[in-house]
Amino acid sequence: MFLSQASLREAFSKRVSQKEALSKKTLPAGVSSRSRIITTPAFAVIALLLLGGCAGQVNMLPTLSEQTRPQADQGVVVARVINASAYPLPFNQLTITPENLNESRQIKPERLVAPYPLVDSSSVFSAPVAAGSYSLSSIRAFYSNGDYWYSRFVSADARFGTFEVRPGQVTDLGTIIYYPKSQEDKYMDMLLRLPASEPGEVLAKYFPFYPVEPADILSWDSDDYDEERESLYVSAAQNPVTYDASYLAPDDSLYFLAKLGVIVKRTADGEWELDAVDTNLDLNAIAQNNNGDIVVGGGEGRLFWKPAGADWRDISLDHSYAIEELLFNGNTIGVLARQRTKLSLMRADIATGPIQWQAVDHYTSLQGWHSMPAPEEGKSRKKSPQRPRKIADATLSAIGDETYLTVRTLPARQDPVFTNSKPEVFGYRGDAWQVYVPENKPDVAAVVQAGAIKLGIKLASFWSWSGRPSYLKYVESSGQWEEIATYVLRCGGEISADGNCAVGDKTIRGKRRSFSLRTVPWFKNDRQAIAAVAFSNVNPWSGERSVDTKLLATEDGGKSWSDTGHSLPKPYCYSFVPEVTDRLMVSCNGSSGDFYESLDNGASWEHVRQHENF
Repeated sequence: MFLSQASLREAFSKRVSQKEALSKKTLPAGVSSRSRIITTPAFAVIALLLLGGCAGQVNMLPTLSEQTRPQADQGVVVARVINASAYPLPFNQLTITPENLNESRQIKPERLVAPYPLVDSSSVFSAPVAAGSYSLSSIRAFYSNGDYWYSRFVSADARFGTFEVRPGQVTDLGTIIYYPKSQEDKYMDMLLRLPASEPGEVLAKYFPFYPVEPADILSWDSDDYDEERESLYVSAAQNPVTYDASYLAPDDSLYFLAKLGVIVKRTADGEWELDAVDTNLDLNAIAQNNNGDIVVGGGEGRLFWKPAGADWRDISLDHSYAIEELLFNGNTIGVLARQRTKLSLMRADIATGPIQWQAVDHYTSLQGWHSMPAPEEGKSRKKSPQRPRKIADATLSAIGDETYLTVRTLPARQDPVFTNSKPEVFGYRGDAWQVYVPENKPDVAAVVQAGAIKLGIKLASFWSWSGRPSYLKYVESSGQWEEIATYVLRCGGEISADGNCAVGDKTIRGKRRSFSLRTVPWFKNDRQAIAAVAFSNVNPWSGERSVDTKLLATEDGGKSWSDTGHSLPKPYCYSFVPEVTDRLMVSCNGSSGDFYESLDNGASWEHVRQHENF
């Protein structure tokens, strides 16, 4: 069930009565024991363990295909799973338990596997399943690389519901959402379920060779918990725990693209508002023009336009597209959207009536950009690979006076999770909607806002120890990018303000201790900045790791750092909001929807947006 903007707003207005009702009931399904919020570095979140597993305890079902259609005693189960957390890997396994599991050792749970490519944080499943009565056992993210694997389970409880599989029929389980419910420094794993907005939609989009009449599609067995499920869904949507992107609009409003189609807005006056579009899929891109018109887009071609002072309008593309970038040039919307092996640049005029998309240019790894001229006579064309590469992503970055378009591709048959993408950098002229080959490639991958200034970034590789990018500051006098220092000098166990240590009547330089930047530093001006950093500690006897997070300050533009003595508002709230320039603002991105701000460089904090403990 996708709630429209109007219905979501209406549901939000009922929060008081719903909260009172929920306080008298137990949670319906998918709530497990509490776990502490993880604050370890990124490399520890994607834990790689020695290979093992329990595949023999379940029946691994082949994905529905033209070659693996259901037998006479089988039906088809179809589902979509959405990951509404900050965990980077989507769920790609779904296990269901037959009602008669205990009748025989030969009867095992059935496991469905999501086919590649996965759609951002959304996964789709479809497989032939033996007829019978079933319940959801768990969803799982499982990825292997050589002798190592990553595994994350989320289990459902008995109240999540049951469903029937009948020979020759389709059972559509709709949308299953994983949401980590934040409570102080802990969270509870929650699974939410929504009926399909259009029964058979996933089959029609991803398995079109298997036609079915919507009226013949089965779903979950009826029970008394639908009202509670909708209430929990609305509460989860209203309280996002992570944001996929942030955007500073021309009117100085700041937008955060959350999960489940929700948009959090901080106005130029510092007020907080909540909005939503009619999708549960990820929103990846947003743009606003000087008139106040807004456009947002994301997975499966979902694209929405909101004229100033009006409601959202659905202007989506075909589901095979994923929206990478959105542009506004006056009243013209520009869209950069990828398909499996093709990247397309399109535009449409919003002032001339119904939206009509015009193809501007397109790119493939074999042919390059369609608009690019052929090589001059006598110059050999680069030998094309045998197979087109998959489009991983495409990003636009304004660096100095130039705008660059970076296209990253992956080998067609390799797992994208453990494969580094190959970047190609092009120039882009927004006024002419033109892609070209620049004379000089940029020295940095992108430029990001960092408070009062901008910093260049170099992206970390997958196997980076910290998993975080390096930040660089442009020095106009030299015309060079200089890397922000990621170490301090210590005297004993204390950080030295000037890097010097007094030893008797001598002065020596302190001992160097490295740290990782937890987020982009926030610059008050060209020289003064605050950074949230992590110092990693390893117990030499047990091998256990711990992390100390500190707020450091620089007075020389990031060449050296000293300890402020201040603390973050919460240990897990360290994501600076670099678009805000007149105060230090942090979000608890990945843990909760809380925001804090400080007017004294972190000496004190005000809680300006609070995550609801529903």
